[in-house]
Amino acid sequence: MKCPTCSTTLVMADRQGIEIDYCPDCRGVWLDRGELDKIIEETVTSSSRMSAARTFNKFAATVRTAIVHLLSTVHAKGALKTTNHGLARFR
Repeated sequence: MKCPTCSTTLVMADRQGIEIDYCPDCRGVWLDRGELDKIIEETVTSSSRMSAARTFNKFAATVRTAIVHLLSTVHAKGALKTTNHGLARFR
């Protein structure tokens, strides 16, 4: 297939299951029908996964902070004793 811009023979590359035709001379990128939709779908899916992971990590950090605060409060009131192994137990 020839580049629509400069008539150089296009080179085909496979990127994550999507065939992309590109021109080595003018550096144009050409997609077949539906390939742009696949790229957009993969980008949105990947972005959603990263967003979910960030949300979970923030939630986990909040829970850890709350537990540390709770344990330090209980320890300060004398209801918690720390063992020699760094473990905590209630009296």
